[in-house]
Amino acid sequence: MLKVMNLSYNGLGNEGALALGEALRVNSSLLHLDISCNRISNEGVRLFCKGLECNENLRVLQLARNPLTVEGAIVLLSSITRKPENRIEDLDISNVLVNPQFLSLLEVASISRPGLRVLFAGKQGFIAQKRPTRPDPMKVIQDFLDERKLRLLDFFKNMDKDGSMSVPVSDFCRYIVLSGLPLDSAEIDSLVQRLDKHQTGTIDYRNLVDSRKKMVKDQRKQQRRRARKERLEKQRSRRALKSFHSAVRALTPPPASRETAGSNRSSAHFSGSPLSSWYQEIENRDEANSPHTQNEVSETLEADCFYSSQGSLGSPCLSEPQTPKRSSSPSLSDTGN
Repeated sequence: MLKVMNLSYNGLGNEGALALGEALRVNSSLLHLDISCNRISNEGVRLFCKGLECNENLRVLQLARNPLTVEGAIVLLSSITRKPENRIEDLDISNVLVNPQFLSLLEVASISRPGLRVLFAGKQGFIAQKRPTRPDPMKVIQDFLDERKLRLLDFFKNMDKDGSMSVPVSDFCRYIVLSGLPLDSAEIDSLVQRLDKHQTGTIDYRNLVDSRKKMVKDQRKQQRRRARKERLEKQRSRRALKSFHSAVRALTPPPASRETAGSNRSSAHFSGSPLSSWYQEIENRDEANSPHTQNEVSETLEADCFYSSQGSLGSPCLSEPQTPKRSSSPSLSDTGN
């Protein structure tokens, strides 16, 4: 029966936003939610909106003083206006500077939902654009050689007239251009600076092999770092959802108490159906068949069975096996004796 909930200044973070979105997915009573100043970033808003899209009762949502940008504001407004069942009327993002894209989206939304009121800071927001990263010249050369099934040393031997394994910088640049390598002038200069660190005016193209090895090593290191970051994010999201579901199970009355409450208070409504996990990005289909996941499922079932047995004081535990009572009548063996 909760109508208004103020969770501002609690430092929930993106994991808390994920759990709140899971709660809003099944909640049918909350009308006012204040999660201002909770360190929720654009990523947290994206996770939060997954459950917000399924909510049909929330009217007021306050997200002020969170590290949001116009990107998160656009995601939030899009999720609110995507489904007509959503009934949010007041949206507070008073510290966010918006841009013309957000204003045009808000104008379109106001036509179908004239009662929607959005509070924002101003109209000077911008979407940060990353500079396009230049490709590694060594990777360009390696891809070029792989397509033609050539070796690195064999390719550059053609420009070595005297077999000294070193060529002038001017000849090296001219050969790269004539060979058709897809490198512009800036990438060629970067490659020359890497191969001729001491500015001797000559390039020992055997250093290309060392540069290639270093490039491969750096790429593998970046892949490991990226995989580790993704793994940590998935683990953090799983812990947040696990803690949330554990809290829901702890606050859910056992079956005996639920039936008693239903008989005493017929007007009260409680949904005992388990929450469905909508966060598909943190789950892997292959992990469902792994032994580790099966162990977790079995532990969860055991925990649920133990909790459901705590019906009332003095009631037998359902998780404990019921031993059959010994009959007072003599058995067949006793009769023979």
